Amino acid sequence: MKSRNILLILLFLVAVLPLLLSCGVDRWPEYAAKTIRDRWMDSIMRVNYLWYDEMTADNKLNFFSAPSAFIKSAVPSKDKGFTTADSILLTPAPSYGYSYKLYRAAADATAYNALITYILPGSPAADAGLHRGDWIMQVNGETITTKNETTLLGGTAALDLVIGKYTEQVNENETVTGVVVEDHTTTLPAAREVENNPVNYYNTYTRAGYKVGYMVYSNFTAGTLNDPEKYNNELRAISNTFKAAGTNIVIVDLRYNGGGQTECAQLLGTLLAPASALGSPMAYLEYNDRLQDKNQTLLFDNALIQGGSNINPVGIIFLSTSVTAGASEMIMNCLQPHTNNIMLIGQNTVGQNVGTSSYRNPELLWKLNLVEYTIYNSNQESGYTGGFAPKYAIDETTDLLHFLPFGDENETLLHAALGVLDGTYPPAE
Repeated sequence: MKSRNILLILLFLVAVLPLLLSCGVDRWPEYAAKTIRDRWMDSIMRVNYLWYDEMTADNKLNFFSAPSAFIKSAVPSKDKGFTTADSILLTPAPSYGYSYKLYRAAADATAYNALITYILPGSPAADAGLHRGDWIMQVNGETITTKNETTLLGGTAALDLVIGKYTEQVNENETVTGVVVEDHTTTLPAAREVENNPVNYYNTYTRAGYKVGYMVYSNFTAGTLNDPEKYNNELRAISNTFKAAGTNIVIVDLRYNGGGQTECAQLLGTLLAPASALGSPMAYLEYNDRLQDKNQTLLFDNALIQGGSNINPVGIIFLSTSVTAGASEMIMNCLQPHTNNIMLIGQNTVGQNVGTSSYRNPELLWKLNLVEYTIYNSNQESGYTGGFAPKYAIDETTDLLHFLPFGDENETLLHAALGVLDGTYPPAE
């Protein structure tokens, strides 16, 4: 009996001993590898984040989280998603060069039509002859569904598209309905690396004695890796075109502009500011209480013009949507103390009165875009966290008949802006 018990004890030890020994294994290298990215972000945020003192305590954070989840758990709600993390692509991802919005097709409850909202010049979409306001009805002979819709945006192969146009029909009950009808077919070339030039379109118009300069600007980016001032130089060239044309009203289309580099906003502000404001303060950037030595004043700086022109308009009209944010709102706020002739048409803006800085980790291939400073205008005003409300509230997607290419004088927001100048908008009751 005793020998049997001894045998059982020995068998138990053989089974349990490896488990006991494994408790002494150092698992730190394994844990470190899985938490290094979140800990890298946390270490930067504890020093540089504008609201570092309101961050969640380390012992309450999960450092195994995905970057977006980690940031959301670490920052206060007032951040509103302005702090983000992105992977660093070693090579730019291929793109078709368009964006779109899905609408359910009238004749089929499971099918959709894709309204093209934006086209990058020089992209496969542009090569295919697509325009903002076109409708994609079929892809490779199939209607668009939730299952195959990803090929429109995330695919890379060439696509055969059926393109439609929006029309309005009146039925027997005199009810007006909008439908998308087939117009033509085209082949969308394979996706490729596309340059995201923020200066999408510009033109000049004449209205009621005003010379109007119109520009679509989609993000505040100075240039490319090989040409750091490329897009800023395009802004300078446009300012020369407007100045030579005698432009006295500028329409800046920021409807899809979610912000970008503060330095670009300073340049655009200098090009748009009254000549009398040149050399005076445009903005104040205020960092957290640990980094007060980084506080700075930005001027309407003549030195930034560098071959461009101060347009010196008598009025500025901004066009916006609900995604207009960041540096776009900075421009509006910082020009207000210097001119009374600023108007906003479109939708209420986001309300981002803070600026971000980027931190790159080439080993982890991640980038942290961190809220670091509050942006004030020269009157020390920064109270637009609720966004800027438009003088004339217009949602471009409610008038699909006039959802047209940028620059078309019948396009909803541009038509309204030009109508304000010649007195045809708002229409008489």
